[in-house]
Amino acid sequence: MSWPPTRDTWEFELWKAALAAAVTLLGLLLTWLVGQRLTSRWGVWQKRREAEMAISAEFYRLYGEFVEVWRLWKVVNSDLEGADRDAE
Repeated sequence: MSWPPTRDTWEFELWKAALAAAVTLLGLLLTWLVGQRLTSRWGVWQKRREAEMAISAEFYRLYGEFVEVWRLWKVVNSDLEGADRDAE
C-alpha cells in the first residue's frame, strides 16, 4: 500500500468509504449531543414555566379572597358605624 493511494485503486476507495463513515458518525454524534442539550433545556424551561403558572394562579386566588374579605369588612364596618350613630 503506497501513500497517498492512487486513484482507481481499492485502497483509494477504502479511504473514501472510511472518511464518509467517519463524517457520518461525527455528524450523528454532534446531532445527538445538541439534541440532548436542547431537550434538557426545554424540559427545565417547561418545568419552570409550569411552576410560575401555578404560583401565579395561587397568588390571584389569594388576592381575590383578600378583596372579597375587604369588601365584606367595608360593609360590616359601615353597618357597625351606623349602629353606633343610632345608639347615641
